[in-house]
Amino acid sequence: MLDARKILADLQHQAELAMQDLQSSGAIDKAKKTANDVRERLKTDPKTRTVAAGAGGLLILGMLGSRGGRRIIGDIAQTGAVAALGALAYKTWMERHGKPATGDNLVKEAGASGFPIDPATDPEFALAVVRAMLASAYADGVLDAHEQEVVDSALSKSDLSASERAMLTNEVPQEETLRLISAAAKTPHHAAELYAAAVVSAGELSDRETAFLTMLADRLGLNADETRAIRDGALG
Repeated sequence: MLDARKILADLQHQAELAMQDLQSSGAIDKAKKTANDVRERLKTDPKTRTVAAGAGGLLILGMLGSRGGRRIIGDIAQTGAVAALGALAYKTWMERHGKPATGDNLVKEAGASGFPIDPATDPEFALAVVRAMLASAYADGVLDAHEQEVVDSALSKSDLSASERAMLTNEVPQEETLRLISAAAKTPHHAAELYAAAVVSAGELSDRETAFLTMLADRLGLNADETRAIRDGALG
């Protein structure tokens, strides 16, 4: 069984590395340089490929493609992806209900309010976060042909089942992916956090990415006002 916690730990490590080049301003030229550095690690560094063929690096590539993704990389480097996404979804949720969230510890407040922050306590949700981020990042083809070859080569040497490899290479049918993601949304807070995970990984929204996010929102039971608030919160 694919251990989402290892992928999320790898994502946090990749975020820490990315923050060495990408500062809080999220300048596009820095983002491009950081993306090139991530691609180089995927191609040349065996350590990058030890955790599910560098899935954390793939997720960072997707996040570097959007302002919202770049803004949250620093938070992921500090607290981990699930906690950072929980804080983002919590802040958006509160603001939408007229209660600005400006506390010094949004992660703690998010956890107390029912937003998942610890992948160890809910492995199913952690895996759904990974699925949402990967599916969104792949929606517009985050990998070029050579990068895909590198990933395929790493996967062939990894101890993963066929279904696990299919998930990491986005070969699972979209309807099945949506079903698996939405199944982990036990509460509206879960749903908001999963949608936020997809938004920050989507890159600049193309027609394909917009269509995926629309379908995901529908499966998660989020209405247009809720999804707009989450997108605005991620991009603000």
